[in-house]
Amino acid sequence: MTQRFTKTYWLHSLNSEPSLLLADENNGWSVRLIEIFSDGRLQYVSETEDPFNRGLPDQPAPRDDDIDENEFVVFEIQPSEFEDAWTTARARLNQDAH
Repeated sequence: MTQRFTKTYWLHSLNSEPSLLLADENNGWSVRLIEIFSDGRLQYVSETEDPFNRGLPDQPAPRDDDIDENEFVVFEIQPSEFEDAWTTARARLNQDAH
């Protein structure tokens, strides 16, 4: 199993779509995903949690050489950076619920 963690900047002006995505991928498939919107909203989804009813992508992540660099900027990140963001996203949801 190949696991990698990515940070993707999505270059667009749509308020309804995230501008930053952090992903935990196994064999090219997102198993946990954090979406951050330009207005500061934050959503997350995993194989076991989907509090925003977004669902995980139904297709594998594109290979690096298939990504349109005019629309997406992708970086591989350390697992600790993803885990910190994941913990923050889940804590923020719990905090907002109270």
